[in-house]
Amino acid sequence: MPRPGFVLEVDSSTPPILFHHGEGFRLEKLPADRSRVIYPAEPLPGLDDVDAAIVDALLHPLGDSDPLPARLRAGMKLTICFDDVSLPLPKMRRPDIRQRVIEAVLDLAAEAGVDDVHLIAALALHRRMTEGELRHAVGERAYDAFAPSGALYNHDAEDPDNLAYLGTTDQGEEVEINKRAAESDLVVYVNINIVSMDGGHKSTATGLASYRSLRHHHNVDTMRHSRSFMDRRASSCTTRTGAWGTCSETPAWRSSRSRRRSTTTPSASTH
Repeated sequence: MPRPGFVLEVDSSTPPILFHHGEGFRLEKLPADRSRVIYPAEPLPGLDDVDAAIVDALLHPLGDSDPLPARLRAGMKLTICFDDVSLPLPKMRRPDIRQRVIEAVLDLAAEAGVDDVHLIAALALHRRMTEGELRHAVGERAYDAFAPSGALYNHDAEDPDNLAYLGTTDQGEEVEINKRAAESDLVVYVNINIVSMDGGHKSTATGLASYRSLRHHHNVDTMRHSRSFMDRRASSCTTRTGAWGTCSETPAWRSSRSRRRSTTTPSASTH
């Protein structure tokens, strides 16, 4: 029988409760008679084939969006952005979902002849991800294929030379995001979705932004408002975004990019 969610009223007989602590766990004895612990119901059944489900999402996106392969073409500038380690949670068991998605997009990009690809950790104003964290997020093959040539890196929200000012929203709020992303023909954003984030334009306008943009919707006043208030602010900036998929056993982008690395440097110019 599935377990429903319930609320535990803590009293003197309640044993210590297990909590997340940094990237680990710890037991804490909660104050009696003034604490409640909310337990969610059991999670939904897991997917039988995660990779197949991701491929299906790539080829059959929601709404009126075209399948990702239809949006890829030789000579285009593609940027793949992904969530950073903003939450102090234990590492996801490998392969990280970001790795699965990124490798899938790279496979499709290689099939379409897309050669100008950058991978960017969307930090906003968070700390930079370490080499180990980047390797875990994107996988060893993607890291080794893109990092040595400088095509895999952390977004720098404080570097004016790598930021593009796009203008203002209908509410007069300034929009400034990563220059590479702004100049790309297509931006694919990969969410972890540990928390209830909308993804797409909302994540792009946050994770790839500078303080010039973030100050409008990440401040004391707006954090007191409802989520719908935040959604209206983020959705007023339209950014091209894509979908995601899975990886193959022998990714074509690994071998082809390795051959090109010695003779080609990814361009930062606008096509």
